[in-house]
Amino acid sequence: MRRILALVFLTCLLAGLLSACGGGTAQPTAVPGAVKAVQDYLQAVVVKDVNKVSTLSCKDWEQSAIQEVDSLQAVTAVLSGVACAQSGTDAANTLVKCQGKILITYNTDQQEFDLSLRTYEVSQSGGDWLVCGYQQ
Repeated sequence: MRRILALVFLTCLLAGLLSACGGGTAQPTAVPGAVKAVQDYLQAVVVKDVNKVSTLSCKDWEQSAIQEVDSLQAVTAVLSGVACAQSGTDAANTLVKCQGKILITYNTDQQEFDLSLRTYEVSQSGGDWLVCGYQQ
């Protein structure tokens, strides 16, 4: 009986020591500002938030961004499997490439827009990262 109790005690002690070595809860990885700006922009587009899209867009791109939102007014749109990453730079812009899709539903008809077809141009203005267009 003592052996069993000793074995249980040692097992619990070992389990406690091993869990303490785990380093605690992992901290989430910070998303670079340009990448977050594109992710936020895409989310604002699919929920049709014109004000948010405007604040996330460069002045020269703002009207085009609003047109993107307007083009989704008659449909339901959701993001699926979106993952974005910085892919380089181009003059004054940071380039961000995304994987995933925008799923668009009208009545029972569903279409997909492949986000990998665009490379977003993002620049920093006044401390904020703004979407300034895209390359196809």
